[in-house]
Order: sequence, then C-alpha cells, then structure tokens
Amino acid sequence: MCDSSDAVREKKRALDAALQAYGDEEDLAARQAIEARLWEAHGRRCAVFISDLSGFSRLTEKYSIVHFLALICECRRLLVPLIEDHGGTLIKTTADNVYAVFPAAANAIDAGVAAQRLLDRRNTGRHPDWQIRLCVGVGYGKILVLEDLDFYGHQLNLAFKLGEDLAEPGEILVTVEALEQAGHGRYPHELRSVVCSGVAIPHAAVRHEP
Repeated sequence: MCDSSDAVREKKRALDAALQAYGDEEDLAARQAIEARLWEAHGRRCAVFISDLSGFSRLTEKYSIVHFLALICECRRLLVPLIEDHGGTLIKTTADNVYAVFPAAANAIDAGVAAQRLLDRRNTGRHPDWQIRLCVGVGYGKILVLEDLDFYGHQLNLAFKLGEDLAEPGEILVTVEALEQAGHGRYPHELRSVVCSGVAIPHAAVRHEP
C-alpha cells in the first residue's frame, strides 16, 4: 500500500509525462488528444480562492522572519477550518498564501467575507504589527485540479493577481466570472478594471461589514 506522499508523487510524475508528451508531439491532432485527456481526468468547473498576507517585507525587516511566520501559522490555523466549513477544499499553502477550491463562487466569496470578519474581530485591540491583514482573490471557471497537489488555469491566474498584487488589506476582489456565477445582486460591490502583466482584469471589490 502506498502512502499519500507516494500518491502525490505519482500524480506529479503522470502530469509531467503528459506535458512532456504534449511538448514533444508535432502532430496537432495528437497534441489535442493529450490535452483532452488531461481535461477529462482533471478538469473541473469551480471557484478558486487565494489569500495573501499584507506587511511581509516591512514586518520581517522590523522584527525578523520568525515574527511573520508566527502570523502565517495563526492565519492558516484560522482559515483552513473556515474554508472547510464553507464547502471548500484546501489545495496547498505556500509562504503566506492559501489556495483552495470551492464548488461555487458564492461559497468562495462567503468564505472570504467570513475570513475578513473573523480577522477584524481578532485584530481589535492588537498592536498593528500583530494584526493579520488579509487580501483575497476569487475566480470561477474551468481549471485543472490535481487533488492534494496543485491546480492550474486562467481563472486561477486572475484570482492570484487579484489577491496577491491588487487587493488592499481587508479587500475581497473577485473576477467578473465569479461575480456572475454567484449573482450580481448577492453582494454589495464596486466594479473595477485594471491591466496587470499585460492582461485586462475587470473585477469587483466585494464589500463586507465587520
């Protein structure tokens, strides 16, 4: 019997082999067949949730990496159960980012709202340097998902740009596709648009009350 780490390594090997075959194949039809098999095996239409913490460079310089690692550790401890409570599945954590998938955009946005409200309460009365300031990006569409390993896709890239590069602390930025899937009237929001890395990203900032 193989353990979970063996299964993850096997998934990675299989994906790498398929991608190498795709890159080596010169016949267009054969390449399309490889891509179709990947989508059939791993394609899912779902919402993606990406969070990032604000203040890494400033706090690490002022204190040490240990200070910010402690904030990351607490943030993960708070976020992971909340993600699961809203029907989400944690895919991975890297540095101060949390990556998850949800069956619908509303689940992901509700998780973001709940997270910001939870952290608002947690931060009350604390010194600013010990507050957890969260930025959230949400997308919705067809992506490739390898459970317990990683996920890939255009909406994932957009959600990452929104959560990592564009969102201010406390903001929840969602792609227009995610907003449409959740329902325009479901959340109070402000429509915005920005060009990031040469890509136009129309999106919405979802407002939330503490």
